[in-house]
Amino acid sequence: RTRSFFSSRVLKINCLKQQLKPMTQVLTSHAAHNGSDVLSAMLERIYSEIQEVAACQTRIEMAIVEHLGSREPHVPTEQRVVDVQHSSSSRHLRTNCSSGGSTRIHPLLLSKNWPGCLALREGLEDSRDREEVASSHSLSSFMSKSDQKMARQHWRVEKPARILCVHSLSVGVLMADFTVLPVMFAWQLESSAVFQALNWFSLCFWTADLFWEVVTEHCTEEHVGHRLTKKIPHYLVDLVILFADWASMLLTAVVGQATLLRVVKIRRVFRIVRLGSRLPRVRNYLDEMEAHADFLSHSLLLAVRICVAIFFLLWSYHLMACLFFVMADSSHFDTGYTWLDGLAPDGRSYGDAGMLYQYSTSMHWSMAQSSVPGLIASNSWERFYGCFTKLLDKVFIVTIVPALAAAMVGFQVRASRHSQSVGALRLFLKQHNVRGQVSVRVCEQVEK
Repeated sequence: RTRSFFSSRVLKINCLKQQLKPMTQVLTSHAAHNGSDVLSAMLERIYSEIQEVAACQTRIEMAIVEHLGSREPHVPTEQRVVDVQHSSSSRHLRTNCSSGGSTRIHPLLLSKNWPGCLALREGLEDSRDREEVASSHSLSSFMSKSDQKMARQHWRVEKPARILCVHSLSVGVLMADFTVLPVMFAWQLESSAVFQALNWFSLCFWTADLFWEVVTEHCTEEHVGHRLTKKIPHYLVDLVILFADWASMLLTAVVGQATLLRVVKIRRVFRIVRLGSRLPRVRNYLDEMEAHADFLSHSLLLAVRICVAIFFLLWSYHLMACLFFVMADSSHFDTGYTWLDGLAPDGRSYGDAGMLYQYSTSMHWSMAQSSVPGLIASNSWERFYGCFTKLLDKVFIVTIVPALAAAMVGFQVRASRHSQSVGALRLFLKQHNVRGQVSVRVCEQVEK
């Protein structure tokens, strides 16, 4: 790979030197005739830089020879002199350099009447593909067997696409846990079969996720490796939390009723701590999505940001609704009356209604705090909680709404700049009488 890269650079430098020498002589004589010393000094400096590059190539060649021993690096020889054919009718520039028996057109030597000469670059992609296939040597050609074995043992980096898929799945399970856990704690649903199955699935998934994190690579600023002695301290807190969660899940089947309540409370604490320890993973996932934003359109990226903000707002209302029900169901307060003692439209109290109706009422109360009057509270603690949610709603208004507005304005500005650039390019192509087929290709390239 190094030899191929070096050979291509030498070939480009040789072609540039052939063009630079006569141009330097002509412009230097013209500058000396007109008395312009600045232009002459600039051209001399450019030519000296070319000479320094040639000397650097010689040093690289000697280093490769010293490293490879008897294997001499293949330096391409220029079999034919650069032939410049410039015609006023066709306006093209063709460079014939023999490299492995194939003729290439160098993009650095194209004429100044771009994009009129763009049609001459049709054979460039084929020659570049042949060069990539010919130069696709593996690293094993420069390494011994012991070095290859060491590289396979200490450098096991997963593919970015696989890592992104695993992170997407873990973030999805984490969001499901954050949604189900408040409902489970508020309505005391730990003993139901559905939530027991969800608990076992969540515990097994996070155990497998931690095992996957341990056996794959661990990136630091100095190296990338997968030695367990260096990775276990990094995940020690997660290991302790998972061990305690497994112990609490297994103890629920063998302990008595009195001890079961304590175990359930301890398991709630461990689940909250476990989810809190994995909360930064959501931020890392959003950063990864921002890093892959080049593969997404601006409209799709804006839609993702809006959906994230809306989901966060809905989850906040969901959490406030669960807390509102817990506060009313725990005990009576100063007035001896809570919103659960009120009468539903069917004549029953809210406390005797079903779980779905109670949750929808709590959700309605939490979302109604953004309105001016809100809903009437039944005791002092409900009023204090209503004031707190009202203040929290103001914080949402001054943070999330401006963030969404700024994202939409930024999208409109980028779209306007892009449309102006494309319009200027089309006007330029029309003024220079560029063919329609070439104009379409240029515009498609700019759109990409």
